[in-house]
Amino acid sequence: MRHGLARGERREPAVRVGRIRRCARRRDLAPEPERFGPVSNSSSVRSRATEALLPRIQGMRKGVTPMTCEDAIAILGEFLDHALPAGVGEALEAHLSGCAPCRAYLRTYEKTRWLVGRMGRPEMPEELKTRLRAFLLDQLTKNPG
Repeated sequence: MRHGLARGERREPAVRVGRIRRCARRRDLAPEPERFGPVSNSSSVRSRATEALLPRIQGMRKGVTPMTCEDAIAILGEFLDHALPAGVGEALEAHLSGCAPCRAYLRTYEKTRWLVGRMGRPEMPEELKTRLRAFLLDQLTKNPG
């Protein structure tokens, strides 16, 4: 098995779409709804990427303006944090159901976040703790208010 292919199996031809390659034969496009959590209507945490997409949502709902891979990748973090408005989340889910490269990118993004979360925090050396305490006490005595 070389590069994920069984002996005798041929690699599918790929077509270039922007900077992302897509398989010409799209057999693996079944949606994976269990991988994607519920979408929140919370507007408290929104990036500029999400704000820029909001005016295009009407066109996306009607199927006139499809979400691009670049749009999808720009808002994946908010999607995983459940911080996207419903229309944007639905448009992203629709895009992901039909775009294998973006689903692969999402899986990589999820795995990276998971790995970073498992790393934990390094322990602060005792010498540094002592110096920090002394500095803070000094600052508190100089400026008590």
